[in-house]
Amino acid sequence: KNMDGSVEPNAYVVATEEHNSGFDYQDVVYIVRNAKPVGEPTPENQEIDAPNPKELIFSGVKGSTNIPTQSVSVKNSGRATLEISGASMSGTNAGAFQLVNPGAKSVPAGETATFEVRFAPGSTTVGSLSAKLTIASNDADEANVDVGLYGLSTNGEQGSNEPTLLDVV
Repeated sequence: KNMDGSVEPNAYVVATEEHNSGFDYQDVVYIVRNAKPVGEPTPENQEIDAPNPKELIFSGVKGSTNIPTQSVSVKNSGRATLEISGASMSGTNAGAFQLVNPGAKSVPAGETATFEVRFAPGSTTVGSLSAKLTIASNDADEANVDVGLYGLSTNGEQGSNEPTLLDVV
């Protein structure tokens, strides 16, 4: 820790134990910065982290277009710029979900990119719906990350329009 209490990443305190010389170095302490221990991986390139959150859950009345969007973000934990080439929907009910801000994004080291998703069930679709959002990038060891998309489309909001408990669960 620094004097102000903050923690510096990759900084280590080194105290010497024994030396074969005529001087006593046992009271010497060194601070080594910008070093990494042997065996600790350090992403030298772009590195896409797991999406946050890993799934989005929606509900709404069939045919609705005003269901609030939800966002998902991915962070670049590497040291080089992450290039996100795009995002796409797939799966059984992919048409019930819309990506509000598709397109390529450049994500500098340590920064995040955010995607907005809208649930838009069809006018005749009732029940539970699912799809997958895939975010594609130039991460060498994990080019794509997936986000689960789940929605419950109902006939309405009151009385017999509401789904059964089985559908909800």
